[in-house]
Amino acid sequence: MGATMEMITEMALTPPPEQGALLMAVPFFHVTGCLSMLLKTFSDGVQVVMMRRWNVDEAIRLMVEHKINIVGGVPAIMMAIMQSPKLPKDHVLTGVSYGGAPPPGRMPADIKKRWPEIGMGKLFCYVSADDQSPLGV
Repeated sequence: MGATMEMITEMALTPPPEQGALLMAVPFFHVTGCLSMLLKTFSDGVQVVMMRRWNVDEAIRLMVEHKINIVGGVPAIMMAIMQSPKLPKDHVLTGVSYGGAPPPGRMPADIKKRWPEIGMGKLFCYVSADDQSPLGV
């Protein structure tokens, strides 16, 4: 009985971990949107913020408003986000995935330079549109 009361007390006094938030800028019918992003959010308990159409200014607005810390899609989406002067310099990303098209060769290094808090296994490049096995960078 003592261990149970200690567990309940610890749960009541310990704040829950901060919930992650993913910007969903690709359609659900695409394998990237459905498998590599949507299903992962279910398993990790991540909030999903969806976009009807891609627009970098709207993406940045949503990222700031909803504290988005995970972004995925084609490399052009990530490049547009990184190059936008509207994204606050202190905005934190903890996870990035991209694929479906070849990324610029320097893209992983640029992402790690801008967001060093993205740890190993949190930066994914999908090798091709046909190969759905993620390669952790």
